[in-house]
Amino acid sequence: MRSLLPLVVLAGLAFAGYRLYQQTLIDGVGSSRLRDGLDTSPALPGLLRTGTGRAFAAFAAQTPPLNQAVSTANYHGAVHYCPEENLEVIDVAAIVNSRCDHLDIAMYSFTDRALAQAVIRFAANGRRIRIYRDREQYEQESRRGSYVANLFHGNHNIAIRVKGSNILMHDKTWSDGCTLREGSANWSPSGEIKQDNTLTLTAAHDAINAFETNFQAMWARPDNQVIQ
Repeated sequence: MRSLLPLVVLAGLAFAGYRLYQQTLIDGVGSSRLRDGLDTSPALPGLLRTGTGRAFAAFAAQTPPLNQAVSTANYHGAVHYCPEENLEVIDVAAIVNSRCDHLDIAMYSFTDRALAQAVIRFAANGRRIRIYRDREQYEQESRRGSYVANLFHGNHNIAIRVKGSNILMHDKTWSDGCTLREGSANWSPSGEIKQDNTLTLTAAHDAINAFETNFQAMWARPDNQVIQ
């Protein structure tokens, strides 16, 4: 019996240590996430602190469902860099969270499915969307059987025009009248997630008005190809 006592004591200590370890994990989730750059306070559920770098990229690697979009409040006025940050998440969130009545998009390449679905959601409640595309790029995507073009086809809230000239339409910009998005990132999975690219969101009225004036001039070109 005496020979079993040390084993019983050791087993008890091991079990107590295991329970303590479990509780430490539960209690330490918040602090460990804060060390990793995540803010888990009730006021900011699931949001990220600004300047989180790699922690943001790890979180954003999986695009959230459209009804759980990340708030864009902390993204305005800063330049965001891919691949350190997932620009697709920022773009999707900004569009899904928009409360403005229109969306004008000038996009050289547009093959990103998550962004196409965000645009569809924006249009679902009757808001007007205009998409202006580069001729060569649009034709290449169409020859490959564009998911985006098929998704938008026949949607009466989405108008699409393609530049008639062979001179590039190289913008990667959109505005809903409240926010302007600009940068080097095309709307492709590689452009938004993997390549060396930038994205900036601003609410500056002068910048928004300048883009919308320029967009209207592009949209009104007489040689544009009207897709829908």
